Amino acid sequence: MNKTRAVLAAFFLLASFAAPVSVSADSCLYAIDAPGCSHGLPAEQYQALLATIAANPAPNVPSIAVDGATVKQYSQPPAHIASSFSGVLIGHPLPFPMAFMVTSIRPSPLPGWDSDPKQPILPRYARVYLYKTVNAGGWDWYLVGPGEWLRRDAVARVIPAQRPDGVQGRWIAVDLFQQMFTAYDGDRLVAATLISSGVSSHQTRLGLFHIWGRFLTDDMSGAMGTPDAYSLPSVPYVMFFDGEISLHGTYWHDEFGFPMSHGCVNMAISDAHWLFDWTAGTPTAAVYVWTSRGM
Repeated sequence: MNKTRAVLAAFFLLASFAAPVSVSADSCLYAIDAPGCSHGLPAEQYQALLATIAANPAPNVPSIAVDGATVKQYSQPPAHIASSFSGVLIGHPLPFPMAFMVTSIRPSPLPGWDSDPKQPILPRYARVYLYKTVNAGGWDWYLVGPGEWLRRDAVARVIPAQRPDGVQGRWIAVDLFQQMFTAYDGDRLVAATLISSGVSSHQTRLGLFHIWGRFLTDDMSGAMGTPDAYSLPSVPYVMFFDGEISLHGTYWHDEFGFPMSHGCVNMAISDAHWLFDWTAGTPTAAVYVWTSRGM
């Protein structure tokens, strides 16, 4: 490795999963090419970023394998069509913060501006890097490509959790603000995916828990006699961690990235299957439910 490559590698390692760097560029938010500006940033800063974006156009991470057979098994139109979404495995430090798209949208040419109809739509569940952050109109906006800005609520960021005291080996974190699941071996991040936690009237409880029960399938029901009643047979890959609250596969919705449950942590079937297998040797793995709000 020559000296230049070594310096770049060290820079990327230090930058891995750091929060996007906020910049003050108010004077660059009124025109795409205002004097000294380009696409919302000082021109020199934007031009310097273009080479970095070209070298790192998208997160280079493999998807968790889709469990096609089980997804098909749980797809019974019109009642249910199980999602084929799956998260990602992360085997190395990434050069920039990563995020999942939680809505399909065309990016904006500048922070605070409307979507650009000339830009292609970035689809829901796509993965993007967050190269820079600018605050406009009280919202953080992320640069995700050349001249492509997204408001914070269009994406869910992968924000690594701090390992709780006393937790060793394999453990799990659920970020309620980002609706993000992350898995760790010690301090090493190994997987990330979108989840659906409890809605406001049935919020998933914050805290440190441990898996206490594991079932390949389990029938779930509750709130009988009320408008919130539910009865869900043969829920797959169930891992209880807080009383009757569990991580589990979900075949009845495809809204990962948004709260949807009665308190459980809904996962796509393929992600739940991966987690069930990954924790087989650590059946009482820690589950840390936290929030990155304000970060």
